[in-house]
Amino acid sequence: MILLSWLTCAAGWGSLSAESGPCRELEQPETGRRCGEQNPQEEPPLSRHEELRKRRLEKAKSLQPHRPEFFEKLLARFDRGRFETGGNSNYRGFYPRFARIAEGSGLAGGLSYLQPKIWGDVDVSASAFYSVKGYRHFEVQMGLLPNRGKSTPPLLSETEELDQLADLERGKVSQLSIYATGRRRFHPQVSYFGAGPESQRTSETDFLLRDNLFEITLEYQLGSRLLGRLDTGFLQHSLGAGTRMSTPTVGELFDESSAPGLNAPPHYWRVGGSLVLDYRDNSGVPHKGFALAVGWSRYDEVSGQNQFNFRRYEVDARGFVPLGSRQRVMALRFRFVNDRPAEGNRVPFFLQLSLGGSHTLRGFDRFRFRGDKLMLYQAEYRWEPSRRFELALFADAGAVAGSGSKLSFSDLESDFGVGFRVRTSRATVFRLEQAWSREASKTVVSFSASF
Repeated sequence: MILLSWLTCAAGWGSLSAESGPCRELEQPETGRRCGEQNPQEEPPLSRHEELRKRRLEKAKSLQPHRPEFFEKLLARFDRGRFETGGNSNYRGFYPRFARIAEGSGLAGGLSYLQPKIWGDVDVSASAFYSVKGYRHFEVQMGLLPNRGKSTPPLLSETEELDQLADLERGKVSQLSIYATGRRRFHPQVSYFGAGPESQRTSETDFLLRDNLFEITLEYQLGSRLLGRLDTGFLQHSLGAGTRMSTPTVGELFDESSAPGLNAPPHYWRVGGSLVLDYRDNSGVPHKGFALAVGWSRYDEVSGQNQFNFRRYEVDARGFVPLGSRQRVMALRFRFVNDRPAEGNRVPFFLQLSLGGSHTLRGFDRFRFRGDKLMLYQAEYRWEPSRRFELALFADAGAVAGSGSKLSFSDLESDFGVGFRVRTSRATVFRLEQAWSREASKTVVSFSASF
């Protein structure tokens, strides 16, 4: 029996366990270990979970900060539709730039000027732009600017103030900013279809809008994720005939009753405030988190008519939910605006916020729906096949209502579509989308994010 056990162990050299009787007492001639014993220098095989964990730890030790390539650095100079040539390089503070200065303006070219710390911490910034459709935008800012001379500030667009606040990049804004702004705009092809959800596409008209703004702004970083803003100033308007030859002017189809403020555009003293709570992981290219902006404005007429005083309340909420990984994100947005005219007063038609265009209802014409009340819902499924590109499926829905009416879900207009975007690690620099609605199929080309 002992001889039989010895022969079996010798044939397997350790294939038997240490509990195999007499084999435990014998040594293997090649390894010097007893039959059935493990080599003390050999580790037991790792499980699948332990193997993956070991690889992650090894990879973490070799991680390096992302270093953008030349192409990515070039794209990164786009910021909300602007391109700054040469990064920080300039000629005596002048930066050649391209921008989208208004909805429907087409591409605009111009110069920005930035001179930091001309007197203590006081900066001066100025911009002048002219678009291919004849739109013009001139702006001067002076004071303790939010960017503190790090870059030229974004152009101030009256209807996108909350968007701009919600898009501020954390860590790039100084804690306290106070500055004065002077702005002059010339928009020769602004569309008007009438007010309310019952407006017709066949009633499209256009008009020329000129305005001047003189404003003082105070911004304060209340915390790493909370920004507050107060502003006050004078706003002046004038209207004229639109320059599109194929479209009638507003006065041909509408009058003072259907287009308030058409005959005598009012001037205003405006006071406003807003708060932005930002919990996005990246304000330019968010993959998770949320941002909430709330705002209030009061427009007091100073032109003597006392017919167009109103207050505006606005909420803009955005959420971003990763679907298993950072490459797949569900992006959601809700926006609500409520203009409340004083008793017996109305909101001028050219100051009513609108739906339609590259950032709201993308399947409809620009400024397609106007009203004193507005609600907007947007949803996008975003997929990044690579670091620089993004594909999207989206749907938009929104409605407007007059001052004497309530917003109704039965008045919701909707569209859907697909999109392709070029992105850097900090911003969307090009967006091509195709949207479909009950009225039209629209191609959107933009140099900024949808939301």
